[in-house]
Parts: sequence; structure tokens; C-alpha cells
Amino acid sequence: MPSFGRKQFKPSPCPTDLKPDDKVFHLPLTNEIFTSYDNFFQRQIALSSMVWTCSVTGKTGLTFEEALDSEKNAQETLKNYPSSFARPILYLVYKLSCRGRIEDLVNDIYFFVKDHFLLGEEVTYSGGRGRKDVIIKKVTYIDVENDVVTNQHNDVKKPAVFVKRGELLIPPAERYMYDVVILDKHNGDAGNKVLERVSHQDLLRSKCLWARNMIRVFLKNSCRTDHERLNVKGGVA
Repeated sequence: MPSFGRKQFKPSPCPTDLKPDDKVFHLPLTNEIFTSYDNFFQRQIALSSMVWTCSVTGKTGLTFEEALDSEKNAQETLKNYPSSFARPILYLVYKLSCRGRIEDLVNDIYFFVKDHFLLGEEVTYSGGRGRKDVIIKKVTYIDVENDVVTNQHNDVKKPAVFVKRGELLIPPAERYMYDVVILDKHNGDAGNKVLERVSHQDLLRSKCLWARNMIRVFLKNSCRTDHERLNVKGGVA
């Protein structure tokens, strides 16, 4: 339900002492009944003012109807958010993050998923000839000797340091290799053909999944503040 400031909207209760011949004013948008035209008119003015906030996305400066539409659209989007992507994000929040501000947490998660891929996730393989739909079947962490990491072609070396982004201590994407199964959209997988030790540089995912605004919507609806720390809501994971 949209909010005004920090106060969530609550419709006025229906009058209980109405008589069959009483004149009333019905407001369809909120399904409220008023016996006073002045109160009915004031409510219309308030709902038409651009002062409402979408409780799902946090977007402000909306009319009440716009905020309702924003909430509905965001909820529909969340229903289609793949569990193979959502569950690892919640794990990161639960195990590895100590953030108290939602924007800090959004940035932490954004930088992680930007170049790390997740077990069970359907992505696009861009190596070789043409692009192929694949599913990640195995994620391997590569131990590094002499403090360097080598890519799959053994021709690029980089310092093997952990990159600290906010509160998440994240190994570089080069530390991970992926085994993927090529998918056939019509006949399941293509004979279980597996590509092994695929680099993150050869994998792509839909940008809408890891866009900051999408991550923000997901986290806002999946987390709560617990002792000044954002944590996963009970029953979500």
C-alpha cells in the first residue's frame, strides 16, 4: 500500500450507522465511503497530489494511483525473478554482509553479480561460433600459487588479491571457472553437451536481472532491519 512520508495509507473505515436513505460519497480508487462531501473532496485532492511513495520500489513523487500501479508492476516483476539468481543473493546478505543501509547493500550485491555467475543460472555462452543458451552446472574456485591468477588461455596474469567492495570480501572473477550445459529450447539439453572451465568473460546474463533498480526492489522486499543490520526476512529464503 502506498505511503505518505513514512506513514502507510490506511483507508477510512466504512461508517457503521448508515441508514438506507443516507446520502454517501464513494471513492472507487480506495473503495472508501464518506458521509461528508468535504471529507470526500479532501481525500480526492490528497490522492491526486504527487506526494505518495511506492512501498515496493521506494519511488517518490507519485500520485496515489501511480504508486498503486508502481507497486503492482514491481510485484509482477518479482514473481518472475528466477530462484537460481535470487537464492544466492539472499545467501550473500545472510552470510557475508553487515550493511545497515539499503543503498550500500544494493551496491555490494551489484558489484558481486556484475562478473560472477551462479549455480543453476541460465545464461548465454558467447565463446566459439555464435551464442548459445547454457545452464551453469558447476562452479570451481581456482587456488592460486605465487599470488597470481592465470586465465583459461594461460596468457594473462593478474595479482590474485581479494577485492573489497563495501562489506563483501569478494575474490576476483578470474578465480572462478564454470562448467556449463548447452541448452536446446525445444528438446531440453543438447545431448548433455558440457563445456568445461568456461571463463566469466565468455558468459552473459540479462542486464535487467542485475540492474541496480531491480536488485533494490528485490532486496527491499526480501530484507528487514535487525539490530541495525539488514537481514533476510523469515520465510523468504
